[in-house]
Amino acid sequence: MQQRRPSTDDQPDTVGDNGVGTAELIDQRTELLARLGRAAPEVRSLTNRLDERLENGLTVRGLDPTDAADRRLAVRLARSEPVNPLRSDADLERRLAPDRQVFVIEHPDLVDRPLNVLWVALCEQLPDRLDQILDVGGAEIDPSGATVAVFYSVWVVEKAFAGIGRASELVAGASAALERSHPHIDLQTTMSPVPGFREWHRIHGTSGAGEPTGNPDLGSACARYLTSLSPEGVPLDPVARFHLGNGARLLRVIPDADDSELGLERAFGLMANYRYAPEDLEANRTLLARGVVPTGEQVAALLDRPVTDG
Repeated sequence: MQQRRPSTDDQPDTVGDNGVGTAELIDQRTELLARLGRAAPEVRSLTNRLDERLENGLTVRGLDPTDAADRRLAVRLARSEPVNPLRSDADLERRLAPDRQVFVIEHPDLVDRPLNVLWVALCEQLPDRLDQILDVGGAEIDPSGATVAVFYSVWVVEKAFAGIGRASELVAGASAALERSHPHIDLQTTMSPVPGFREWHRIHGTSGAGEPTGNPDLGSACARYLTSLSPEGVPLDPVARFHLGNGARLLRVIPDADDSELGLERAFGLMANYRYAPEDLEANRTLLARGVVPTGEQVAALLDRPVTDG
């Protein structure tokens, strides 16, 4: 995809053959969603029309914090961050440092309204804790010395875009852009929450009552959860479903990775790495379609089974 900022010169808000622009269709869908729910025929019809409208013209680009317009957008996005909420002005500046990247996916009909945003940390080695990315006191590195790109937050920017976002295309575009701009990076991976694990563990866990944080069996239980599929053949965890569906591999389950209140509430502090390797994506999708979650060595060891390769 091209990397280019939409402009008002692009004649935004394309009008369809029914005389209704894209932004207006989104507003109509938002209103119907609130009243009728996503399953209503009217909502499904409008969603399909918007999917068709957004099919062409999408661009993925990295924001440049030294550009005034890009900085304003990056700051606005950071202040509404739901995955790892902004904690301070110092936190904001750290997220806009040279060893951090912010990617958005945009459509010319929606000027200054990106559909999705992805935050990336450039690191010298794979971090074991989220604080190693978010710590405002952490030393910046020279981006040219980075060997790891960590995708630590991806989300839909507006509630109005839920169900019509383009997060998968954003991740793919950002991954390709990083390969071009930072060819020395040899690992692209996420640092992902495991939002469904606590409830799953409450039902299926065997560690007894109370908070199991620190239990060595917790990592194995989380690995079982993340490699479990629903009767429909999709991963149980919504974040796993997204990344594995994109062709990523479940690389690691990381105990004690997020000791924030939110992290403990989500999954007793556990997080997961999903590796994006362009040469493996198709094989990983094929594995998943056969009912097998592709895993790395650490996860395979937790499960006491061989590494799953395509």
